[in-house]
Amino acid sequence: AAAARAAMLANDRTLLATLAEQLDPKGTFVVGGEAIILLGQKKLKVGELYSITFEGANYELEITAIETTRFSVRYKNEEITRPIVITKSGK
Repeated sequence: AAAARAAMLANDRTLLATLAEQLDPKGTFVVGGEAIILLGQKKLKVGELYSITFEGANYELEITAIETTRFSVRYKNEEITRPIVITKSGK
């Protein structure tokens, strides 16, 4: 089953979509006119790399755009835009 899944994810676009779903941005803000996104404990700007581990392999995603409600990441020659959804915790 793992080999079949790896073959399915061999397509860079499919892999990027799967990796992007794992990202959980906590928000964005602007400092000195430069947008910053909060991913985990990291504060990243456009052009910086975010490392993610998925099924035992490490991938470097490049942050290509940051807006108030969405952000874009690139892996190899594929790029995808994801929404930023901030939910309030009930705690």
